[in-house]
Amino acid sequence: MLPRRLALSIRLLLLAFTMQSVAACAQTPEPIPDLERATQIVDDELQHFIFIGGAELSDHEDLLARDDISGVQIVYNWRRLEPREGEYRFDKIERELALADKLGKRLFIQLQDRFFLPESRYLPDYILTEPKYGGGLVRQEDNAGEGKAKGSGWVAAQWNPELRVRFQSLLTALGERFDGRIYGLNLPETAIEVPIREGAPDIIPYRRAQEKNAYQFLESKGDQLPVVAMAVQAPTLTYTNPETGRKFTRAEFEEYAVSKLNVDIIFWSLRTPWLKRN
Repeated sequence: MLPRRLALSIRLLLLAFTMQSVAACAQTPEPIPDLERATQIVDDELQHFIFIGGAELSDHEDLLARDDISGVQIVYNWRRLEPREGEYRFDKIERELALADKLGKRLFIQLQDRFFLPESRYLPDYILTEPKYGGGLVRQEDNAGEGKAKGSGWVAAQWNPELRVRFQSLLTALGERFDGRIYGLNLPETAIEVPIREGAPDIIPYRRAQEKNAYQFLESKGDQLPVVAMAVQAPTLTYTNPETGRKFTRAEFEEYAVSKLNVDIIFWSLRTPWLKRN
């Protein structure tokens, strides 16, 4: 098995892997500046992080404190971090980073600009109302799981140049505040279904459509990346292993993630059965 590598600097911004973003990995990556400074620890084992969405970390302190959990991934939506133009509020991140540090655990931030419920429109009001941002959001569809009806929500119109500048300003502010202090920062998947394209997956073993698309790049090029972090979300848990006819087990997720996708970190939904056994 290839050694695990993990870059801790926020400058190694990790995009959630999609057919769009993973395709860029088909070429040999450019050298990363200051890699020695950015990489502070080498891990030889697959790491397990809990994914708590936008919940308060203090509500899950006991789970995070477990010896088999390395850290936590928390969602912070754009509106929460920038309530008014150029006014940044990182108090929740600071509070939860302090708790993670106290427990000797790692914090991974997911900066959210897309949402999976019709009523969730969590962009700053100025983005939603000022004409130059074109309304800020467009509708998207979402796969809620195997055999489930499609859901719907919203995604930020990142193709609008004015909106994109504001989003990049938020990323810059996060970098200036937390570079070297958090374990990593990722964006949600960059592919959307609107409704002619299917968003790319989390970890769903043996899914033929994904093995022909996003997964093949992770299998062939993932070992060239500083880190590969993927999720097992609640919808993922609904899928059936075609080889056994049963829901995927923890061991099956882990074996496929490491051997096929070169995964270093798995972000586990709180609904994952093995998290509830202790």
